[in-house]
Amino acid sequence: LEGFQAQVPQNYARILYDDVVRFKENGVRGVSFDECSEEFALKGFVFYMLGRALLNYDRLSYDAQVDDYCACFGAAASEIRRYLNELELIHVKAAKLGEGVDGLLSIYPVERLAAILVRAVDLVEDDPGALERVRFLQKGIAVAREELKLYSAWASGDWKTLRAARKAYCDFVGSMVAEDPVALHPGKLSVKGPYLRGAPRRR
Repeated sequence: LEGFQAQVPQNYARILYDDVVRFKENGVRGVSFDECSEEFALKGFVFYMLGRALLNYDRLSYDAQVDDYCACFGAAASEIRRYLNELELIHVKAAKLGEGVDGLLSIYPVERLAAILVRAVDLVEDDPGALERVRFLQKGIAVAREELKLYSAWASGDWKTLRAARKAYCDFVGSMVAEDPVALHPGKLSVKGPYLRGAPRRR
């Protein structure tokens, strides 16, 4: 369930969903998944779709399940579907690059994703429930912006820049967790490797 070890919104749910359905159809009776990162503003959709695959009593397709999920966003359903599709395309592209987190963050279009969710907000201003759901997804965009700043500082090769970015990132995570402990999990800081613990990338 890790996906890329980067704190940005991700969508690799189709892979999990289709594999679990295939396993079930071929007689698998039990599964064990670890590394549920609890970063629900970033990967909540992935975790949701895994649950739907495990308990897919109606034998719905991946796309039918996504339509059902997006319906909870009311008038913004089409924009949320666009957002999820964009995240999936990013994941596929990054996986083909074969460069791990570097590959993902080097192509991550955070402002394009943000614009989709801004349009979604405009569509549900009079629907409190749907608006709250979109606002939650926007927290993932806020995290991604900070992640990309940290990545940029590490890639700069400059110690002073990286130290300042690390402090800013940790301060951001602390405030985000205090505000919404479900959106982001501070424990994931332990796997960030050179971004938080190592030297700047050599130029």
